[in-house]
Amino acid sequence: MSKQQDQSPAADLAHRGSAAAPMYFPVSLLKLVVMSICTLGVYELYWYYKNWCAIKERNEPEIMPLGRAFFAPLFCYSLFGKIRATAKSRQVQDSIPAGPLAAGWFIFTILGKLPDPYWLVSFLSVAFLLPVQEAVNEATILSLVSCRLGVAFVSSATCWRCPESVVVLPVMDLNLPLPLALIWRKDNVSPLLEKFVAEVRLLPEVEAYSKH
Repeated sequence: MSKQQDQSPAADLAHRGSAAAPMYFPVSLLKLVVMSICTLGVYELYWYYKNWCAIKERNEPEIMPLGRAFFAPLFCYSLFGKIRATAKSRQVQDSIPAGPLAAGWFIFTILGKLPDPYWLVSFLSVAFLLPVQEAVNEATILSLVSCRLGVAFVSSATCWRCPESVVVLPVMDLNLPLPLALIWRKDNVSPLLEKFVAEVRLLPEVEAYSKH
């Protein structure tokens, strides 16, 4: 019996799981934006740190993730270039402009030194991380699928960048309701809030719900 035939399903699954492990830090675009704004940009340094940690664990044990995150302006182009190379190797995002994205992030980060209120434009620095993170997320999803670790719903744009080993099935008329709730403090007596809530109640298919 050959070694390949003797391999158990559990061992095969572990091998495929290792091959499809994310090479970079996976995070949703919305979370990246919200956390960046709420932490005044500190989360962006954490984002760099986690990505460099992933690279260190994967194939570059000699690097210092904390140092590269602290000096992110000096190493952002290097990180973007690595992600671009990985994305191309996995047939995702044909071209991530690493140079312009790195330059844009650096410039808008420096703008945080401007006096009030002009420093607020520095919040836009996270916008230059979004294309990079999108490539990371797409590469992660497609890698998992190509390694037979599941299925995924992707945008129509992603379909054109799928690896040859992945089957794409167009899904038409998919109805996925997304329930949302509006919440506010009970002691908030703002007239603006009262008017906003009244407008929301007038929207179709809005169900009033009160929790005591």
